[in-house]
Amino acid sequence: TTAAVRTLIVTHLGRLNALYPGTSGTVLSKLNELASRDSVSGVILALDNVPSVNAALSAWDNAHTQTPTASQDEALAAAKAIHDYLWAPGTGQASSVFTQARYVVLVGEDKVVPFYRAKDSTGVLPESSYTELGSTSTVALALKSSGGAWGGYYLSDDYYGAGEAQLTGVGSGELWLPSLAVGRLVQRPSEIAGQVNRFIAQIGEGRGGEGLVAG
Repeated sequence: TTAAVRTLIVTHLGRLNALYPGTSGTVLSKLNELASRDSVSGVILALDNVPSVNAALSAWDNAHTQTPTASQDEALAAAKAIHDYLWAPGTGQASSVFTQARYVVLVGEDKVVPFYRAKDSTGVLPESSYTELGSTSTVALALKSSGGAWGGYYLSDDYYGAGEAQLTGVGSGELWLPSLAVGRLVQRPSEIAGQVNRFIAQIGEGRGGEGLVAG
């Protein structure tokens, strides 16, 4: 039943397959294996089946192709379409259908499920100053969209775990504090499958044997 679902697994198999041809079936099989575990109690939400999301993602693709450096509004609109699918009052998957969910697992990189672009107003070492990025990737363009130390974006998934923003007088003026715990499986399908396999093998326990960074 919908009340039994604890984990929302969100992905776009078509976009994943476009980046890594012939892999979506294998990824879906692995996600089904993950969702079926008692400790996960998950449901797979395929964004391929949501017209509003597909329209927004297509608009972002077109904007990125035509004017890559000016495509952040379309990226934000795509993220908003996904957020609305999850949280719209009365129809949202998290807010109205799977109301006992506690976790959101996003599957795929930025081009599959876009990160939320939050305005970066950091004065010292903002993310736009990072140098180890290609100049054409969607992530690099988000961080460096302004071309300077101020006015770029930082990327966050907290947006997808919160129904609404908390207003604040600091930075961008809003803060997305997630009520659902959010994580993301990246990057290539083989790496996504590897992470799922490790989770299953370790019975859901994260073990930082050599090194662990958490936030």
